[in-house]
Amino acid sequence: MMAAVIWSAIADHELLTFVSEIELITCSQNREVSLGGLRLLVVAFSGLVAPFVEAAPLFRLVDNQDGSGVFQIAPDASLFPTAAGGSIAFEIDATITGATVLEAVNGVLFPVNNPGDIGGSLFFGTQISAGNTRVRAAYGSNLFTTTDFVDALLVRLTGPATINYNAAFAQGGMLFSASGSEAITLIPEPAAGLLLLAGAGCLCGRIRWC
Repeated sequence: MMAAVIWSAIADHELLTFVSEIELITCSQNREVSLGGLRLLVVAFSGLVAPFVEAAPLFRLVDNQDGSGVFQIAPDASLFPTAAGGSIAFEIDATITGATVLEAVNGVLFPVNNPGDIGGSLFFGTQISAGNTRVRAAYGSNLFTTTDFVDALLVRLTGPATINYNAAFAQGGMLFSASGSEAITLIPEPAAGLLLLAGAGCLCGRIRWC
């Protein structure tokens, strides 16, 4: 059961009623509590306030375990302006520690180079710093009709590293932000190890035959 707290003050035989704040509390019945010169009237209202759910697209950075990471966005269907879907625009500022950037590629569903200024001066599309340790990107999308995660920006590195990022993205006329850090790993493919062992076995066989 939800309840609203209404503050009532009685002083010098004059009734001064005011609302100081509204709180959500659990209350089984109306109660009156004295506090100094104030008298608090707690009134229970069943179902007075509905739970508040904020609409927002989802944002994440995924480690591909091959020396690259991909930023992904999942649209929020409640922010689609029409049944035909809606678009998303994003800006990302990513700093890399432990490696350098080989390339940064926008997702195929984000083909529009946008102007951006996240993290500093104005840029368009993708900007990689002179030292290849920072990427900034700004793109707009095609129309989305589902809420699946889609690739927004792929960042490929020279090796294992940590990516720290700040991002801003917009959908349905609303602006959202995200920040975080993700370790990007590089796990050798099993096939490479098997090929190496196979080569060593052939060499040993030739030695025995000789």
